[in-house]
Amino acid sequence: MAKKMTTDDLVHEVYATVFEAGQCLRYWRVFNDPSTPREWEPFIQTYRAFFWTAKSAFLTTAIVDLFKLYDPQRPAVSLDRLCSHVASDHPGDGSISKAKDLLAAARPLWKRVRVLRHKVFAHRDSDGDVDHWFQVASVSPNDLFRLHSLSEETLNVPSYARNRTSYVSSKLDEPSDFHALLRDLASTRRVLPNTALAADAPKDARG
Repeated sequence: MAKKMTTDDLVHEVYATVFEAGQCLRYWRVFNDPSTPREWEPFIQTYRAFFWTAKSAFLTTAIVDLFKLYDPQRPAVSLDRLCSHVASDHPGDGSISKAKDLLAAARPLWKRVRVLRHKVFAHRDSDGDVDHWFQVASVSPNDLFRLHSLSEETLNVPSYARNRTSYVSSKLDEPSDFHALLRDLASTRRVLPNTALAADAPKDARG
């Protein structure tokens, strides 16, 4: 018989999802941030298959995670379900109403992310190419970071109501270990045979 998740289980799983989404968004931003040194481009091209795949993987994981946080299906592990559990466990705590307001503020952004999740990432809809579905969703990088920020803020409410603990925000600079990887590659780069570089990576319409 399946073990029923406790409220603490929900806290831990939602925390992990929020953290993972934030990390993946920041790694993905390294590829798109104007502050990323342009002199890295030659050796990024040397390892184009790796970096193209990593770029896609970071964004895919972030989109799927952000969708999960607001999944309305029952019994999905989501922020809404977590808030409901905490409200039931702590009926006298009026702070949950703040979480409900935050969930309502996040919903319009989430609906746009849902388009990408349904049409491009978790399911690939053949009625339009990737660029078409991005245009339909009208989701910018800032929108993704805004939704993640609202998710962090929302998680703090039931977490604090539960046991007076708060989610530690991962709002940091771009991941230093990823930058270290780029620097290491730059310092040890070897020119590969032309045949190894001949094939271009597929067009990345998700970057």
